[in-house]
Amino acid sequence: MNQWSGEQLMQLYFDGKLPAEDIPEVERRICCEPALADQLLKISGDEINLRKWEGDSLKYSTGHTKWKEVHKYVSKNPWKTTLSLLGVLVCLGGLFSSFYLFRQTSPVMPPQQVDSQQAEFPGHHNNQIERRDKQQTITEGTVELLLPTGVKVMVAAPAVFRVTGRNEITLSQGTLLAEVLTKAGKGFTVKTPSSINVDLGTVFGIAVDEKGTSVTQVFRGIVNSTNNLSGEISSPSQTVQLTSNQRILHRTDGTSTQEIKNLAEFFFVNFDQSNSSSNKNHIAELIGIDKITA
Repeated sequence: MNQWSGEQLMQLYFDGKLPAEDIPEVERRICCEPALADQLLKISGDEINLRKWEGDSLKYSTGHTKWKEVHKYVSKNPWKTTLSLLGVLVCLGGLFSSFYLFRQTSPVMPPQQVDSQQAEFPGHHNNQIERRDKQQTITEGTVELLLPTGVKVMVAAPAVFRVTGRNEITLSQGTLLAEVLTKAGKGFTVKTPSSINVDLGTVFGIAVDEKGTSVTQVFRGIVNSTNNLSGEISSPSQTVQLTSNQRILHRTDGTSTQEIKNLAEFFFVNFDQSNSSSNKNHIAELIGIDKITA
């Protein structure tokens, strides 16, 4: 079989001219090699088009001798041809299904937990995030996470959150401060009960109260913020682009306002309570606490 190209091999298989002992190996390769399967489907598709053009009369010119043979084979062996094609489709379906199941069942790794300042996770013996997709609750302190994309996230208690993707977090309640300084981190998304916030490379904070009302404030860079009524990102016309020192409040009823005071002090106080002096200085630098204006 090595003397034939993929196209020649599929043509011989389709024409029924392969040695009987080679057929099982060829059919195995069709199931395992998408390129061969595509070639076979193309050949069969060409035959279908030829039959459509031909109609009921077999009036091919001498230049179509090859396709006369194909037509002859299909006419004599319709069930064999149909079953062969069905077998190929089943194999391809199995491959795609296996890939999908692998994606769905592959182990979900937690983000790297780089620091925990007096953080308390009820029900966790070691005060560590156990799984990426599990809802996390902290009742005291703060926790700092490093996502696979290089995004640094600090969450202050009391908080309920879930890491829902390699570059996404859902914050149901609590205060979050994100530092997105890597190219891979661009697009980092924080969903709350009332908003969806997509980062474009920045430092920003989000606070969510027990009613689901959320406030997003940008300290540096750009964030696109929109209401979360549908659970999906709204159209561009409904998205507010926030730049440095801008903020927006979203309510669960779909309303929002940008007429709110600067909350840099609020964020600093929330993260100040349980952090070391070095961390406090870093937080102050991130949010520009020494540059606060009303």
